[in-house]
Amino acid sequence: MSAKEERLIELSNTKSIALKISISGIMSAVTCVVTIIVSISIPASQGFFNIGESMVYLSAILFGPYIGAISGGIGSMMADLILGYPGYAIGTLIIKGLEGFIVGYLYQLMSKKERSKKLYAFIFVCSMILLGLILILIFNPRELPILDALQFLFEIIIAGDSFVWLMVSLSSLITVILISVILRLFVDKDTSNKMLSMLSGGIVMVIGYFLYATLVMGIAGAYIEMPFNVLQSIIGILIAVPISIPIKKQLRI
Repeated sequence: MSAKEERLIELSNTKSIALKISISGIMSAVTCVVTIIVSISIPASQGFFNIGESMVYLSAILFGPYIGAISGGIGSMMADLILGYPGYAIGTLIIKGLEGFIVGYLYQLMSKKERSKKLYAFIFVCSMILLGLILILIFNPRELPILDALQFLFEIIIAGDSFVWLMVSLSSLITVILISVILRLFVDKDTSNKMLSMLSGGIVMVIGYFLYATLVMGIAGAYIEMPFNVLQSIIGILIAVPISIPIKKQLRI
């Protein structure tokens, strides 16, 4: 290889790195702004509901696991700090970063012709862990010291019943799984790949925040926040999947 060819390769790699850094910065800002624009405080859990998940998913689907991790972690953490939730900032950086990486990595893996049994085993195990946490809360509410807090929270925010709210979360999760399977079998495998990868990242996010919230404020607050995080992931999927299609076509990626 000539010196000129080596120089061209070096310039190409430099431009590629600069481009990835620029995209990471842009998507981090977009994630931060979208998270802030639609944010609803949840006093009982000391957190907030938002639709920033959609941008974490979009970044990972369009640009891969590394940009997805940077955008998800840094963008979401910035939103926590700006909105006044510094207690969640470090946890958000790690959890949302991992979420973005998982979505991008699984989407790339599922887009290949080869199918990995380990991949589907991972999705199944994560789903079962989350379903187990939800079912414990649904069928054993009196054994947990949070019934009064849950009732107060849901009366204030949605004027509904905690049992119904949790059933909606559980039904939404199962519905997304079923839709993904149906799409894979009969309609569009790429859309199914997107939904399954986003769902997997979302499940990891919900479990991650459950563990983090348990450490920070105890299991009561963690259970209060969990159904909101489930629906946050579902809404993120419903936003990110349709808008990713035209954007991906325009970017030709």
